[in-house]
Amino acid sequence: MIEKIVKRAEELEKTGSNFLGQIEYYKEKPVYWFDEELLPELQKWVASVITIIKFASRSDSYYYQETDRIANSKDTQRNIAFNAVQKLTGLISSLKEELDLGYLQNFEFKIISLTFDNFLDHAAEFHSSNKKTESSILVSIVFEDTIRKIAEKHEIDERGKSIEDLINEMTKSGIFSGVESKRHKSYAALRNYALHAHFDNFDIKEVGIMIKGTRDLIETHLDSD
Repeated sequence: MIEKIVKRAEELEKTGSNFLGQIEYYKEKPVYWFDEELLPELQKWVASVITIIKFASRSDSYYYQETDRIANSKDTQRNIAFNAVQKLTGLISSLKEELDLGYLQNFEFKIISLTFDNFLDHAAEFHSSNKKTESSILVSIVFEDTIRKIAEKHEIDERGKSIEDLINEMTKSGIFSGVESKRHKSYAALRNYALHAHFDNFDIKEVGIMIKGTRDLIETHLDSD
């Protein structure tokens, strides 16, 4: 799971750098605010960065506290400031390097110690607070890992295969019924949207259905033995 977070951090770092390259300049200095046309995409990116950083770091760490400060500042409220994107890009870049090198042992401990149900409980809490971004990202991570664990349980090699491919393979093997397969593929589609910050492509109700469906999936295929 750490590898997935590192990969996502890399994507967010690249997106942040792309945004920084789009800022307008006045007298050789960047303007304070981004163009309002970029606001929807910037808000999605900021939400994703904040979610990943807060999830992967201790509440008393510099990463968490600085991210919290930026999230609550005027630079990310009605519009998005160049300064905020610059700082968040730097934070996600640094966090990615720390995770990649294994220095943030707290995150590794968190990943190991929390069960899938714990993660889903966190996702459900975010969902009940109407936080679509945070809840969809968490349930997407749990859903993917659940599918891969089920494949591993049935001695299906999951390495290098997409979630959709694994669902198809397990359907052919009789592990999933046709109805289950269709349902799981809908979750896989939402997972793809969430992890690529396309949050407008689904609603909060669908996230709630996915949380329940993923919990049922765990109970049926991983807790049943």
